[in-house]
Amino acid sequence: MIALQSDHRAQRRTGGLLHGVTADRYLYLLAAPAMVVVLPFSYLPMIGVVMAFLDYSPVRGFFGSPWVGLDNFADFFSALSAARVIRNSVLLSLYQLLWSFPVPILFALILNEVMHRSYKKLVQTVSMLPYFLSNAIVVSMAMLLLTPDENGAVNAVRALLFGAEPEYFMIDPAWFRPIYVTTHIWQNTGIVAVFYIAAIAAVNP
Repeated sequence: MIALQSDHRAQRRTGGLLHGVTADRYLYLLAAPAMVVVLPFSYLPMIGVVMAFLDYSPVRGFFGSPWVGLDNFADFFSALSAARVIRNSVLLSLYQLLWSFPVPILFALILNEVMHRSYKKLVQTVSMLPYFLSNAIVVSMAMLLLTPDENGAVNAVRALLFGAEPEYFMIDPAWFRPIYVTTHIWQNTGIVAVFYIAAIAAVNP
């Protein structure tokens, strides 16, 4: 009797699931292209996480490389540079959270107050362009702006306004984090602000 009731419940759940899929077939069809992109490019690469527990060899691949367990983690944490690497990673994440998070919100609020539609669209479009540049191009632009010779715009402005001597920003460790966070803000503010602008537009004036 209990087995029959369990079978009946299972059939009812299966029937309800199939009915739900059939009723919402157009929504699933709408989501299908996104799933085709997400599955191979977002979920399938997660298999690579297993590399952390292998003595990985590109020739042998994931399933042929010997399993070493936590040996790779032990090697990392016992290295002299482990504390510095962890500290830098945590600080960069905190700096990005502190500076990169509020800037797109402020930019969206300011842009929302612009009444001239053409100018507003122009500024929004220009602010989004850096997002589509590769990191190699962004770093190259930063190097050109910060170069200590006469072609470097930042040092030229410093010399013109303050009479300061040229500074080698790109080779000074103290400037790495500010440059990293600044380029990240410049590259991502425009595209992130789009979501906040859309949210603000939905608010009743």
